[in-house]
Amino acid sequence: VMDFKKLQTDGNRFYRLYKEDGNNLNFYSQSPGSGKIKIPEARESNVKIIMKDHHGNTSYVRFRLRHSEPVKDLILLDVAKPELTAETEDNTLVLSIKPCSEDIQNALLYSKGTTFEMEPAYQNDLKSVYLIDLRKTLPDSIQVCDQTYVTNLKALIPSGQEYKYYSDRIDIHFPDKALYDTLYLKFRHQLRTDSMESFVLGPVAAFSRGINITLKPLKSYTKDNRTAVYRKRGRSFSYEGGEWSGGKISFSPRELGEFMILTDSVPPTITRIYTNNQAVRFKISDNLSGIDRYEANINGKWLLMYYDAKSGALVSERQNPAELIRGDFELTVTDKAGNKKTYTQRIL
Repeated sequence: VMDFKKLQTDGNRFYRLYKEDGNNLNFYSQSPGSGKIKIPEARESNVKIIMKDHHGNTSYVRFRLRHSEPVKDLILLDVAKPELTAETEDNTLVLSIKPCSEDIQNALLYSKGTTFEMEPAYQNDLKSVYLIDLRKTLPDSIQVCDQTYVTNLKALIPSGQEYKYYSDRIDIHFPDKALYDTLYLKFRHQLRTDSMESFVLGPVAAFSRGINITLKPLKSYTKDNRTAVYRKRGRSFSYEGGEWSGGKISFSPRELGEFMILTDSVPPTITRIYTNNQAVRFKISDNLSGIDRYEANINGKWLLMYYDAKSGALVSERQNPAELIRGDFELTVTDKAGNKKTYTQRIL
């Protein structure tokens, strides 16, 4: 299965050569085990990776693996950034930092009121790396040298069963078999400097079944169809929708990310490019929620239109070339928040 996290963060396509915890896809019958390789201490292991396309074309690579004891002092490590960085790889939280002194600097892990120390797993003069097994502990924060990393880790979500997470600002329902792999849920709620409310969920993960999220906002919102949940993507927003009930809003996203509750009260924009009795062409757009539907008619009769979402172009298509577009023309465009804009014209 493709590494979804790498695809989303880097845009690169990598394929895993092992099965994730919750991967129940049925095309692994020819694979020897789940992809985990055990290396005996006494001998080398020969590994062969075979890949085939749909037409049977085959490529392969061979290599040998030899058992070796782990060492802490490594020569070949890239230069660490001055700030403490962290990344989750499978079940391990990997922290990296540039050493702040010549002595070994232990990390201080804080978890539910308990503090314990951890030595670097490996290091050199340019970088120290700490490996934390998240199956054993979910630290609240970690301190190395004079820097602190707040994990925002809230729960270990198993992949093979139903799970419900509750908190004061968010509830999440993971149905049975919704996850391909164990999820180490991160969450933080914040009021931004622009007075907007933000709900940030991570890490990047794909779902085999939809999950349900209920946001419990701190602020008061107008609870109608125009106020909904949006996923923040850089400087833009994508509409997620949602249903209000008792001051809470529930929705079902396809992936995790940063969510905000916004109100779209501005109708779509309709810009005429040309209109004549042969064809009509418009450009339509919306400032926030996006175009939901459009409908055109001529003299009350439905007119077929083609919409190119990438360019925003909306063009008529005549089913009968001999039938001219002549008379009272009307175009109505509705965004996902329910705002409508209507354009009318008499075409001669």
